[in-house]
Amino acid sequence: MRNTLFGLSLLIAASAAQAADFKLALSNKVIAADFTSPQIGQGLEFTLGGLHHTDNGNVFTSGIQVSQQVNSGLSAGLGGKMFFVQNDVKNASALALGGQFDWALPGLPQVHVGAHGWFAPQVTSFNDSKNLQDIGAFVSYRVLSNAEVFASYRRVRIDFENRDGVTVQSGALFGMKLFF
Repeated sequence: MRNTLFGLSLLIAASAAQAADFKLALSNKVIAADFTSPQIGQGLEFTLGGLHHTDNGNVFTSGIQVSQQVNSGLSAGLGGKMFFVQNDVKNASALALGGQFDWALPGLPQVHVGAHGWFAPQVTSFNDSKNLQDIGAFVSYRVLSNAEVFASYRRVRIDFENRDGVTVQSGALFGMKLFF
């Protein structure tokens, strides 16, 4: 597993000269960061992310997805993500499938709305976890050609076989997304 993550990191670093993005979000108790690699070939992207909640634990993600511009103003992506969850109840991991969309409002191309959803059923959830959900929505404003600010809602929850589930994050986040 360590060699796979190292190889993925090298692949992302080697392609960093092309367009990529980095997102940082904050709330009073949460810091979250996500990196999306430049597209390779027919829209293939790699993602790395992390979320730390001062009370509810940590979530680390590594994913692969295919993204493309559906039409002028709408982009979408589908893929899979590995989630690694650390908390006081029980650590867990899960392979989730899902996707996202980003839509620039007609007549206001600097304003975007979008959402994401990643879901792992019991068959792809490990360490006594029953399922995992990561859902969210955002509205953003492009302040520069290579930067935007956003307000979002994100909920990350993992349910366990023989104990209560843990909602690692459920609430508003504010942040910025940088394109390079």
